Amino acid sequence: MRDAISRQNADIAGGNVTGNTQEHVLRTLGRFQEAEQFNDLVITTSDGSSYSVTFDASVDTLGEVLSAISSQTSGKVTGSFSDNSTRIKLTDSSRGSTSFTVGNAFGSNAALCLGIFGTDSVDFVN
Repeated sequence: MRDAISRQNADIAGGNVTGNTQEHVLRTLGRFQEAEQFNDLVITTSDGSSYSVTFDASVDTLGEVLSAISSQTSGKVTGSFSDNSTRIKLTDSSRGSTSFTVGNAFGSNAALCLGIFGTDSVDFVN
């Protein structure tokens, strides 16, 4: 895991948090120093569901991070890279009036380090 962090640890722009009607561009505030920082996220989708996303030792690449987010949110949140592969974009495909939120869990800095920490207020009307 430590080698994977070193390989992926580039100073790049943050990511985007995309809801049903808005997209927020985020900036990365830091870099990984220890493997323990690359640990957990809490994601709340616009339908009000909340998910704890855990990255275990098998997660080695940013692509595997995106796969873990998708699988651990039952596919409601999917991830992709920007056209020039310098940003992570998360998309919430659920429907509801709750804000789409990505945060750090259990003292982790993972959301901040990945550039995906943030909230999107959704104006979706069912």
